[in-house]
Amino acid sequence: MSPLPVALGPMLEQYQLHTSLFTNCLKDMPEVDALMRLNEKVNNAAFLAAHLVDVRGMLGQFIGLQRPTLFNGALEGAKGIDDIARMPSLTQIASAWGEISPLVEGGLVRLTEEVLAGPAPHKFPAVSPTLLGTITFLMHHEAYHIGQLATIRKYVGLKAMSYRPVT
Repeated sequence: MSPLPVALGPMLEQYQLHTSLFTNCLKDMPEVDALMRLNEKVNNAAFLAAHLVDVRGMLGQFIGLQRPTLFNGALEGAKGIDDIARMPSLTQIASAWGEISPLVEGGLVRLTEEVLAGPAPHKFPAVSPTLLGTITFLMHHEAYHIGQLATIRKYVGLKAMSYRPVT
């Protein structure tokens, strides 16, 4: 295996951190709390978590992996929480995260400098139009939503999200 491109190193570290933080955000969260919305304009924790799983699937697709059909297609075509007829359970979401995360990580570590410098598979705001720019944006996107999950955790009375690695 060729060495990891220098530019990808920080992205991979952030990816691994997000893998743990996501799990820590959902730890001990009751289903009823995960489905609660602060108001009709705010997503609930279950939607945010399912969305993050779905976007990891999209990242996998961008780096050459087969994009899985998640949650029996419950998120297919959904533009937002109100488009979801039946939200996946936290158990389903956590299981899907645990399955997709190592697959995408395995795909990321196989990327070369040449592939990272190639064209972006999708245009995202404020980043270079390369695959590395796409990965950069998606790492920011994960951090943004993980922060929302951490806030909801505190709002429903759970302990703050832990930065300790999942054991």
